[in-house]
Amino acid sequence: MFGAGITNNLVVGFACFVLLIFCMGFVTPLATPVIHGVYKDFPAAQAEIPPGSLVTAINGVPVSDRSDISNLLNTTKPGETITLTIEKDSAVKEYPLTLSAWPPEYAGPASGFMGVQYYDGDTIKSTIGGMLSPVGFFQFLVIPFANDTSIQFLRILAFETPDTTYYKVPFEGFWGLIHLLFWCGWININVGIFNAIPMVPLDGGYIFKEGVDRLLDRRGLLKYSGYVTGAVSYVMLVVLVSLIALPYILHM
Repeated sequence: MFGAGITNNLVVGFACFVLLIFCMGFVTPLATPVIHGVYKDFPAAQAEIPPGSLVTAINGVPVSDRSDISNLLNTTKPGETITLTIEKDSAVKEYPLTLSAWPPEYAGPASGFMGVQYYDGDTIKSTIGGMLSPVGFFQFLVIPFANDTSIQFLRILAFETPDTTYYKVPFEGFWGLIHLLFWCGWININVGIFNAIPMVPLDGGYIFKEGVDRLLDRRGLLKYSGYVTGAVSYVMLVVLVSLIALPYILHM
């Protein structure tokens, strides 16, 4: 009886999690050249080009995808100055920047280097599709708190961000459905895990107490069951409070 609530939460949560990943298979990443980040101390950063900008032209030549940009940059050399036309929040602005050589670690061509990182929707979609793994499941659980750039891009699953505009979706309201599935899955899984903690008055605590009762009863030690259950419950409480409080204490 005590395990029914835990089981229901986990089943509903995992079903939403799987359905979320399934639905994300229907989105199509756009090929538009969106600058997702800039490399420190390289031309784009020195020109103060803001992340989230859409490249619309180079030296007045319109571009529609990353291959157009590559084709134009392949004809340039380090030290050459180009004019980048950028669209950001419906405002269009031109940025002159002087190209540099490619960093040695990238073993790039002899052409000029801007120092930008484009939004890679295909890789992100592939990452989401592979989340049915222990590592992927852990990423799912920490998305609402993600500050690490390595998984911050997954926040499109939980929040309305500018990144959602970089995909073609199958129907209007698609991202609302994705966010609903995410939060239904996330909340149910976390409630199920929390409720399974061996601490009274949680269901997990009563399951633990019943197991301790049966174990000690066989040895004639049933009178100690309450002490064991209470001790474990207090330990779990201390652990939970520590997990919440320590990050704040360490940052003071």
